[in-house]
Amino acid sequence: MKQTILHGYLATEKPLTDFKQTIEEIVRLAEKYWTDLIEPNRHNVDFQKLTFKQFFDFIKSLPYVADPSGVEFISRPSICLALDDHYFDCDDRSECSLCFIFLKNYLVSKNIKHPIQARIDATGRFNKPHHVFVSYKIPSITDWVTLDPTYPKNQFGIELFPAGYRYTRFIE
Repeated sequence: MKQTILHGYLATEKPLTDFKQTIEEIVRLAEKYWTDLIEPNRHNVDFQKLTFKQFFDFIKSLPYVADPSGVEFISRPSICLALDDHYFDCDDRSECSLCFIFLKNYLVSKNIKHPIQARIDATGRFNKPHHVFVSYKIPSITDWVTLDPTYPKNQFGIELFPAGYRYTRFIE
């Protein structure tokens, strides 16, 4: 993997050849860096006190910045939250959302993967993936709830479009 410096931060470039690699990188970064959401940030947001809806609204309010064509950047939350002009598209927002689920789990059980269940969906309108987002489920309380703060038009708990293609990766 090629490493490059972006806005003074180390970033990893990946060719857009396999969306499953992107999903695995989202999971790897979330497992490693979920504690970024505990650290102070320039927005002065205490993520530990936010509800899922408040988290969704905050992340959705941040500027969407697409990756350059042909290059995939996925950054840990501390980088995504540090800069307004840093790449911050659906995979970065999914990684931050998964970190938030891990944080909520840790606060309840000291186990980042339980009791709230998580999954990542790669979807597309037609027969190939184009978008990625996270969903969560609180057993015996909720069914799967979409947590997709990518675009300003997105609504909490509602998928952006009916999926013609779907790949789901459950987080265990």
